[in-house]
Amino acid sequence: MTDARSKEPDYSARFEADRPISDQMIEAIEDSGLGDPSDPLYSAIDLDALDDLFSHRAPRLDGRLTFVFDALEITVVSDGQIWIREIEE
Repeated sequence: MTDARSKEPDYSARFEADRPISDQMIEAIEDSGLGDPSDPLYSAIDLDALDDLFSHRAPRLDGRLTFVFDALEITVVSDGQIWIREIEE
């Protein structure tokens, strides 16, 4: 898999700290028009663990999580960004 930093995302969004990141990620996938929002995201990642990981983000942290879902590479960055890009076959 290509490093998510090596190419600009096809879609990006910002998430709010006061809402579960999993809900906002589903919205971002739907808004992007990439992938199939009817596919269950929980088949690719533990949504509760994702919410826990990003629920108390602090500006000093430099964390990111990248995973593959429905031919999409999704990256969540601790500064509030969600990057979505199609995986090239």
